[in-house]
Amino acid sequence: MIWGDQHEPRFFEFFLEKHLLKQFRRILSQPGARTGNVAQQVLQTLSIMIQNIRNETSIYFLFSNNQINEMISIKLDFEDEEVLGYYISFLKAIALKFNEQTVQLFLIMDGTDDKLPTSFPLYTEALKLFRHKESMVRAAVRTLTLSVYSIRDELVRNFVLSPPASNYFRHLAMYLTEQCQLLDGTLMSAEASSASFSTDALDNILAEVEDVLVYTNDVLATGCQRVSAMMAVNFWQHFLVPCCFAPLARGLDSSSYSDPASAWIGEVHAGPNGPRGREGREGGREGEQPAALPADDTQGAQRHRLPAQPHVVRAGPSGGGSGAPGVCGDTERLAEHRRHGCRGAPPL
Repeated sequence: MIWGDQHEPRFFEFFLEKHLLKQFRRILSQPGARTGNVAQQVLQTLSIMIQNIRNETSIYFLFSNNQINEMISIKLDFEDEEVLGYYISFLKAIALKFNEQTVQLFLIMDGTDDKLPTSFPLYTEALKLFRHKESMVRAAVRTLTLSVYSIRDELVRNFVLSPPASNYFRHLAMYLTEQCQLLDGTLMSAEASSASFSTDALDNILAEVEDVLVYTNDVLATGCQRVSAMMAVNFWQHFLVPCCFAPLARGLDSSSYSDPASAWIGEVHAGPNGPRGREGREGGREGEQPAALPADDTQGAQRHRLPAQPHVVRAGPSGGGSGAPGVCGDTERLAEHRRHGCRGAPPL
C-alpha cells in the first residue's frame, strides 16, 4: 500500500474500497486482541503506514471517517510494555502529520458549540500517560503535546485551554513540585547515610526535574500567548509559590509577610505601565493590592500583565513536522541524550 501511494494510486484505492482501517478497528476492539502479538502487529502496521504515506490526499483519506480516533480511544492492555511502546509510536506517527488542516479530522464536534470541540482523543489519551513510570513514554507525551500547542488553530487552543483538558497544566506543575520534594528527601537521605547511598536514584530525579523544566520552556516558546499565560499562572500557584518561595518566607515575621502570589501580582499590577502605576501617577489610592488570580484565570493573567515569557529556542530539529521550527528541540534532544545513557544536560 505504501508503494502504491507513491507509485500506483490503485493500490491505495483498493485499501480504501475494502475499508481495511475499519477491519483494523474491529480487530483491536475484540477483548482478546487488546494485548499480545495481535495488538502489537496492528499498531505497528498502522504506524508504518502513517509514517510513510506522503501523498496529502491519501493522508486525508486515512484520517477521515473517524476510524483513527476510535482506535486511539480503545482501552488496550498497557501492562504489556510492547503494546504500550507500539501505541506511543502510533500516537507520535499521527502527531508528525499534524497541521492546521489535518488536525480538524481529529476534533469531534457535537454541534452545540461551533467554537469548542467536544473531544480531542489524540490529546486527551496521551495526557493520561504524562506521568507514566517509563521516562520514554513521558518524553513522547511531551513531544506530542508540543506538536498540538504549535498548531495555529483556535479550535485546538479553545479545547486545550478549557476544562477538563486545561487541568493538565495544574497537574504538571504539581508533578514538578512532587519531584522537587522527592529530590529534597533523597538529598537528606544521602546526607544521613553517605557511605551506603547510591547516586542512581538522585541522578534519575535530577534528570526528570531538568526534563520537565526544559519542556516548560519549550511550551512557552511555542509563541501562543494564551497557552503561555495558562502555564505561567499554574506554575506560579502550584510550583513556584509552594515549592520555591513559601519555604524561604516561613522565617519572616507574619506582620511583614503576605501571600507571595498576591504580593508578586500586586507589584506587576502597580508597575509603571500597569493600571495601579497609572492610578498612582494620577493621584489614586496607595497600598491597595489586587486579589490573587485563580488557577484557571487566563484572562486575569493577561489583565495583570504577567511578565513576558522567555522564548528561548535553540537551533536544532523542529520536532519532526510540528510546524514550529525549534519548538520541540530541547525536549527531544534531552530524550535522545537519555537514550544513550548520558546524565546531565546535553551539549549545546
